[in-house]
Amino acid sequence: MRHLLVLGRTSLLLLPCLALFLASTASAQYESRPGRGVTLYRDLGFSGTSQTFSEDVSDLRGSYIGNDTATSVRVSSGCRVRLYADANFRGSYIDVNRDISDLRGSQVGNDTVTSIQVRCDGNGDDWNSGGGGWNGGSTASGVTLFRDLDFSGRRQTFSSDISDLRGSYVGNDTATSVRVDRGCSARLYADANFQGAHVEVEREISDLRRSPVGNDTVTSMQVRCDGNGDDWNSGGGEWDGGNTTSGVTLYRDLHFSGRRQTVTQDISDLRGSYVGNDAVTSVRVDRGCRARLYADANFQGAHVELERDLSDLRGSPVGNDTVTSVQVRCDGSGGGWDSGGGGWNDGDSNWSSSNRITLYEDANFRGTAYSFDADVGDLRSAFGANDAASSVRVAAGCTVRLYQDTQFRGDYTESSRDISDLRSSRVGNDSASSIQVRCR
Repeated sequence: MRHLLVLGRTSLLLLPCLALFLASTASAQYESRPGRGVTLYRDLGFSGTSQTFSEDVSDLRGSYIGNDTATSVRVSSGCRVRLYADANFRGSYIDVNRDISDLRGSQVGNDTVTSIQVRCDGNGDDWNSGGGGWNGGSTASGVTLFRDLDFSGRRQTFSSDISDLRGSYVGNDTATSVRVDRGCSARLYADANFQGAHVEVEREISDLRRSPVGNDTVTSMQVRCDGNGDDWNSGGGEWDGGNTTSGVTLYRDLHFSGRRQTVTQDISDLRGSYVGNDAVTSVRVDRGCRARLYADANFQGAHVELERDLSDLRGSPVGNDTVTSVQVRCDGSGGGWDSGGGGWNDGDSNWSSSNRITLYEDANFRGTAYSFDADVGDLRSAFGANDAASSVRVAAGCTVRLYQDTQFRGDYTESSRDISDLRSSRVGNDSASSIQVRCR
């Protein structure tokens, strides 16, 4: 009996140890381990309650760490993770391939993670191919900004507008390349709150250098994934803040279609731009703005001045698919090219040697303008210029003859100086059909 009593006491002494062992074993099923996977933490700096995952979880409700609680995350070498704000791999998300000590300010945010996808396939950067591809995340379409060229480096995917990238995971003034999911479009702005120079993107760009918004300058972004990538100005997918940025939009195709780029400042060479060199076919001009489109780089060569939309550049002095540089003025002064702060700064108050005579649609050198440096026997070939001239500028050392009829026939007006109103001239207003140019 005494022996049995001793055993009983020993058993009693061992019970607390046994309980502690069982508790630690159970806890080890959930707490972070050095094993491969992704570990979510409830608190900043990889602290607090944690749970390690090696496979997808479509809903964190009921998990040990819980729903809407993750504040920091550790990612094992060779792994990557998508953290989603909503269940079933939907809503805003962030792609992560390294540790983040603070999710505040990221696209998915602090205490908002509800579902998670994990890939540990040894290919941390290749999100879109191989067995490690996402099997459900593609439902959350969006636009991904990358810190480095060719879609590399730190990245973050956005499915909604973000007015200030400061504090985001990818960061402010860091984007160097961008991927656009099918059916989506984006506007990348140089300034916060959808202000400043911007570029409209409908497909991936591996290098933002020389784009209007530039490299390492993106501060805000608008995203549309409504299946209507081309219709920027109507329907549910309209931009709610971007139209505050006035400018001139260049289009590759007729009637304001195809790839486009909005320009808010001068571009001396369109080579390397998003819309491209020798590619512009139509142009939209925002209210209060005007533009000069040049055939050559550095604001040289034939050009056309525009104060309103032009759906077809074919036949204009600059021509279709020939624009190489562009000047933009949005100073609220639709006319007056040569005065005030909105004047052209290229020193061409007397026009460049390759642009001798400029015809204007309206009196006092206003309205759409067409520049010529050679004879034109039929102004119908210059789109919109026939029977449209109301005033004319003549470069120093030049003389112009404006004829009422084609092929230099009919009444004409000859002048070696500007005429602000052709109504009192011999050829009359809106009557010129051919033009001769002579310069010393």
